[in-house]
Amino acid sequence: MLATVREDMVRRGWCRRVVNYRFDRVRRCIKWAVSQEMLPGDRYEALRTLGGLRRGRTPARESDPVLPVGEGDYRATLPHMPRVLRGMAELQRWTAMRPGDVCKLRPAEVDRTGGVWVYEPKWHKGTHRGKRRAVHLGPRAQAILLPFLAASKNPQAYLFSPAEAVAEMLAARTAKRKTPPYPSHLKRNEEKRKADRKRPPGDRYTADSYGKAVLKAVKRANQWWAKMAAGAAFDPIPAWAPNQLRHLRGAEVRKAFGLEAAQVLLGHARADVTQVYAERDFALAAKVAAETG
Repeated sequence: MLATVREDMVRRGWCRRVVNYRFDRVRRCIKWAVSQEMLPGDRYEALRTLGGLRRGRTPARESDPVLPVGEGDYRATLPHMPRVLRGMAELQRWTAMRPGDVCKLRPAEVDRTGGVWVYEPKWHKGTHRGKRRAVHLGPRAQAILLPFLAASKNPQAYLFSPAEAVAEMLAARTAKRKTPPYPSHLKRNEEKRKADRKRPPGDRYTADSYGKAVLKAVKRANQWWAKMAAGAAFDPIPAWAPNQLRHLRGAEVRKAFGLEAAQVLLGHARADVTQVYAERDFALAAKVAAETG
């Protein structure tokens, strides 16, 4: 039965990596159900015999490699982002942190005692493996963070608020009105927003909502350029995702400082390294941040 479910995933056009990821989630759910005695143990044992899809041995397509976003495309999108989203994108641009780590950043997790600040997220991709994740923040990253840190009233609250970004966009839209808004207009618009809103903004972005917000900014940028072109041909900004900023920064650091520096910056530490090697890594990451980030 589960093999049939996986075949259906392939027929839907999902790439091999996504199929394996989704199927592994199903496997973990069944494992949990067995541990809670909700299913017989032989169900999970049978499932373990069904291996993942292998490259070149399945009709499932391969996913396209993630390429760095073009610097020009990134810069052309920034003016069309609300301040909060722009801060997230700029911070990721110079630190190469994962989108999820940007979304979960809290002031309390940023050590500002040294010349190079250090952000250590409490929960990250390698937490369950006992790995330490330290993001070193140089002068550029610090300048991006300072206004947000200064405005933050709760060190445990998430620094980048979707609600704040939405409020800024609505305020900017109101400011562009040709006629001044009357109190009755403001009240009616607020009531309409509450009625139409399917889901209110959360207390933080997720990697998914962050990516969708970037795509909307790209769309706004292209609409603006189309308006400026006034019917003439122009090259639209291709859609890009936050993780491509990580690849952009990683490629730059690898070119300037070498492969080891890029691995440290991106958090690709190997499990068998010694504590001495780890300390050397963090020193190298701090050096890269101080000079370029």
